[in-house]
Amino acid sequence: MQPAQGAGAHQLAGPARRIRAGTSTPRIKVASTAHRQGRAGAQLRAAHQEAFDEARFTALPLPELLDRMVDPILAFNVAHPGFKALFARTDMPAGLADAALPVQTALPARVEAMIAARAPRRPAAERSRTALVGIRIFQAMVPLVVAAEGAERAAMTRELKRALHGYLSDTIG
Repeated sequence: MQPAQGAGAHQLAGPARRIRAGTSTPRIKVASTAHRQGRAGAQLRAAHQEAFDEARFTALPLPELLDRMVDPILAFNVAHPGFKALFARTDMPAGLADAALPVQTALPARVEAMIAARAPRRPAAERSRTALVGIRIFQAMVPLVVAAEGAERAAMTRELKRALHGYLSDTIG
């Protein structure tokens, strides 16, 4: 084994020193990670299925619809705070990234279907744009909700729903 090279190498121990020195490659427990992420991916799909129950799209007032759409997805994000960050990485093995791909690609279509059910006369381009902006509002608020605790998390969740309601009420309210 070669001695560690470079600044700070003496501070590293064992495998970390070998990796830094270029004498070893990191070993990732892909199988166990894939299993955990596969299970989390299944839970994410279940949260999305609950959130996008099409039978509710036209039957509920907007505030209740937002509760039923937002709450299960937020609950998943709170339970798995690193899941989306993990799958946002461009260097992930294909098998791991595949677990989130169906939900990621289906999300805009599901939101657009909800908008179409509530506002069928809106032009398709407007429905697509509204879906995209609504998704981005949600995505922007998720880190704030996940980072908060207790009463502050509940307050941030209310703010998220208030923002979505304000944006969507003219279109689908």
